[in-house]
Amino acid sequence: NTGLIQWPQPTLGGPYNVTVNVSDGNGGTANQQFTLTVAISNNPPVANSGDAQSVGVGTIVQLDGYLSSDPDGNPLAYRWSFTLKPDQSQATLNQADSVNPNFVPDVAGIYQVQLVVNDGMVDSAPFSTSISAIASKPPAASFVLSAPQLQAEALPGQTVSFSLQLDSTDGFKQLADISVAGLPANAQTTLKPQMLGVGQTGVLTVNLDATTTPGDYPVTVTAQANVNGLQRTSSVSVTAQVMPITTSFVGRTVVDDPLQTPLAGVTVEFMGLDGSGGTTNCHAMTVSDAAGNFTLTKLPDACVGRQLIRYDGLTATAPPGQYSGVDLAYDIKQGEVITSSVLIHLPRLDDKETVMVQQNADHDQIFTFKTIPNLSVTVYAGTVFTLVDGTHPDPFPLIAIQVPIDRLPDTMPPMPNQLMPFIVAFQPANATASQPVAVFFPNTLNTPPATHVELSTLDPTKGVMVMYGTGVVSDDGTQIIPDLDPNYSGRRFGLVHFDWHGQLVPPNPRNPCPSGVCVCMGKPVDLATGIETIRETDIAINGPRGNLAVERNLRPKTSNVGAFGLGGSHNYEYQLNSSDLSGNNTVISLIMPDGNQYPFVKQPNGFYINSTIAPLQGAIMKIGGGQALLRWKEGTTYR
Repeated sequence: NTGLIQWPQPTLGGPYNVTVNVSDGNGGTANQQFTLTVAISNNPPVANSGDAQSVGVGTIVQLDGYLSSDPDGNPLAYRWSFTLKPDQSQATLNQADSVNPNFVPDVAGIYQVQLVVNDGMVDSAPFSTSISAIASKPPAASFVLSAPQLQAEALPGQTVSFSLQLDSTDGFKQLADISVAGLPANAQTTLKPQMLGVGQTGVLTVNLDATTTPGDYPVTVTAQANVNGLQRTSSVSVTAQVMPITTSFVGRTVVDDPLQTPLAGVTVEFMGLDGSGGTTNCHAMTVSDAAGNFTLTKLPDACVGRQLIRYDGLTATAPPGQYSGVDLAYDIKQGEVITSSVLIHLPRLDDKETVMVQQNADHDQIFTFKTIPNLSVTVYAGTVFTLVDGTHPDPFPLIAIQVPIDRLPDTMPPMPNQLMPFIVAFQPANATASQPVAVFFPNTLNTPPATHVELSTLDPTKGVMVMYGTGVVSDDGTQIIPDLDPNYSGRRFGLVHFDWHGQLVPPNPRNPCPSGVCVCMGKPVDLATGIETIRETDIAINGPRGNLAVERNLRPKTSNVGAFGLGGSHNYEYQLNSSDLSGNNTVISLIMPDGNQYPFVKQPNGFYINSTIAPLQGAIMKIGGGQALLRWKEGTTYR
């Protein structure tokens, strides 16, 4: 009625349009419009990005905008940015819209960071902070992943390997993770090792599916590591050149070291012989590549059947050194791919112990080897050695190399009732002697004295292991003494060809109850044998995840020479009598700490068991992929 209009104070500035309507009560009306402009007082916010900093390259820089403010108390929004960075820097701000972002300077120099804040209405003036990055510690080192051979031939259903190397020029000292991408369909890979260091060689093995169609298949291999907070990567592309299946022979040569280092440049040659004295007219040759691969495809019909193949390690080009050679026999089949059942392991020669033998001496010569205890060689008077090239160097260099039984050039034939615990390679390869050279082998399994054994050699003319004589364990239990050879009066069985050699040892004639599953009554007398048995625990560790104990066993009335003298051993000294852990053997014997051997027979489900010795029933063994697992029936497991 008074015409006075009031409303609350506006919270936002700007124009407000007002319309006034009046009425006289008799139907008469009138209106008028006008605009009110409201101006609200606002003070701009003030940005503050903190003080200047000096840090080392690779160090996380934490920025702080907490000192920024708004005079009117309004909430602030933050906007950070670089206004200056050193050349080649790839640094970025993390959480650039927060109050305290961070970044990592990756190059030495000055980094200028600017902060602008907003109170919802206006921006503040920019505030800049300078960060000086100093190379106070070594810059983040880098590396380069490479493959000495970028292409390798392969066949469907087979494997192909690529050698990998990691190099650095600025001091990279870590391990880089290796990953693989771009594989052919259904292909699988293995990396050994899965992480690489500078100067180390790795091997990528690609297992191709049998349905892989011929063609080129590029595969990308990447090395990655975090160095001082920075991610470093390097990649290389390798190509598997898949060929059509023809009559082929493929495999891979490696050094007999624990890493199975690829051996490049080994000559692989079909000798045109069948290993039985006949000729085949098959002549084919290739050399192993940087990863040790060798592939012989499109073999002619003359190469079908039994073939003697020579591996010449003296032609190897990498790694440095001279390597042994070996002749092996294979059955080549028409239109099929034949592969070596194991990697072709060749030991290095030029760093092994060598004895110098006088040619055609007028007296017997006896040689021992410091690096192989209890191994000795008797060269009888008048013996002449001949190298594969027909020459007779005088003195003749005779090299002895102890070869681990799991790194032989070929699979040993199954021997369920015998064990070859020791292998020695005498080189140069394919050298011959005019008459047998007697070898006294070490008794590495502590087989009891007077035990008769067979002596075996890899005959290079046949390409397989053959028996060349017999021997007996010496009275002191340290050596295998060859028996007298009836074809050479007063002389013992010996070798005329030099390759891989060893003794075949029968099971221990004493057969006490297996350790850990014996009848517990009657201690300290073993009820299975009547032998006094003493067991002492040296170390025991008990914890919530299980118990661990190391026991010392002593059977004082046995002739087995163990770690603590006659009858001494540890409770963990178990062995297998096979160099082939692929799971293809039908029988594998378990060698107990006291030297006894117990056969385990493969079952249809793939496990190995013993069903004839009562205490072993319930124990199972699983073998495959180069690994073995033994589990006793009460749950104790050995790997």
